[in-house]
Amino acid sequence: MSVLYNSSLGYDCTTAGMKGITFSPINGISVSDAEELIAENLNQNSIPGDPSYVKGDIKVTEITVKQTWEENRTQLFFSEYENRIIVFQDGKLTGIFKCGHVYAIYLADLNNDGKYEIIVNDANGNGHINSCIRVFDIENLKGYVLDQLDSDKGEDLLLATDGTGNYLVVYQGRFIQMPRTGVILTGHLLLKDNQLIVEGDAGEIVLIGESIK
Repeated sequence: MSVLYNSSLGYDCTTAGMKGITFSPINGISVSDAEELIAENLNQNSIPGDPSYVKGDIKVTEITVKQTWEENRTQLFFSEYENRIIVFQDGKLTGIFKCGHVYAIYLADLNNDGKYEIIVNDANGNGHINSCIRVFDIENLKGYVLDQLDSDKGEDLLLATDGTGNYLVVYQGRFIQMPRTGVILTGHLLLKDNQLIVEGDAGEIVLIGESIK
């Protein structure tokens, strides 16, 4: 597991690079070339009302780790301003993962296939905002989202590493909007049978996430 970004701890992508967690492969695509290709892709796939991008508009930080590069020459980039995570495989742009306001980014193997997924804790919604969890399966280019456990309560979902550093755990509570309530440990975050789930101590599934394109 790798922690790439955590705003509450003052831990950003630059920190991850300084700690040697992320790097820029010598034979990979450069940041400047990645920014240009991302801008071109966004323009080609834009709809009326979307902004138009030119070279220099997109600013990204590389968040590639050794494991993703050695597995299939996958590079990862994060645009904090645009709230996007971008995937390049062998120099080709293969996925743009749109997020809300990002609180944290992790890389972890949630389905025990030996390969990392991207996990993001971010804000979701307009007006009434909740913290949710998004997962991007790099291998299959598929996304998942976990929103609130109980729509009537409007509770938030908070990600953290467990004491061993081997798992991501999910807490639920209300900590973005008032009135705030206590945060309760729910269980481990896992990806099973193409479903994103939170599994409690007894092994029961307590939440099933929605698959997104």
